[in-house]
Amino acid sequence: MLLRLTPDQVAYAWDGLKEPIRQTLLPHLSVTDEALNNILAGITQGVSQVWVLTDEVDGKNRVYAVGVTTFSVEGATGDKNLLIYSLYGFRFVPEKLWMEGLEGLKRFAKANGCGKLIAFTVVDRIVTIARSLGANTNVRQIIWEV
Repeated sequence: MLLRLTPDQVAYAWDGLKEPIRQTLLPHLSVTDEALNNILAGITQGVSQVWVLTDEVDGKNRVYAVGVTTFSVEGATGDKNLLIYSLYGFRFVPEKLWMEGLEGLKRFAKANGCGKLIAFTVVDRIVTIARSLGANTNVRQIIWEV
């Protein structure tokens, strides 16, 4: 099950969320305390969203992954997309849960006028799962330090 945390829930749980987010920030972003404070501010202001992927196992609710999304508007074309900004798995995530999470994010994106759901990853398993779920995984991000 995909759950969206409220800004108050995120603020309350920030100490436990901060490190997973830090570890999975996009490769072109600064990983500083100031950057994390800015991310938290964006979440509490409703600019970004925090999602938790959970499932019930043996009568207990188990958290599998946490992710952060934000809206991205391309300046030249005006295309609005939902960007998966950060995605952290606490344990192996069954493909069924990935599918549920993906469908939930797609519904949220569509309801908010987004044309696409976009993500970056360096994790081969995520690429394989994304491809099996119909994603175009041909694009590669190229980064130079300047």
